[in-house]
Amino acid sequence: MFDELGISDLEVDAHIWRWHPPYEVARQSLIAAVQHLNLARTAIEAREVYPTSHFTVLRGALVGAAQGVWLLAPDDAQERQQPPSPCGARHVAE
Repeated sequence: MFDELGISDLEVDAHIWRWHPPYEVARQSLIAAVQHLNLARTAIEAREVYPTSHFTVLRGALVGAAQGVWLLAPDDAQERQQPPSPCGARHVAE
């Protein structure tokens, strides 16, 4: 994913979204996913079971991981660089 000058696709995307680069959003999303999973693991290891709260924490992990992958997955630059649309509409048409 580097061009002949050694510039990555994510670096090109960052120039388009200068104030909110997609790689940073993906990074923060994946960090949030890991932190949510660590919270769930810590609570389980401490034998602190909260029947509904665990689902909320695990949902946070799933959403964070899915958002990070969703931002990084497209190989097509035009798809990655388009403005986000509500409800993930870019995949509804597929």
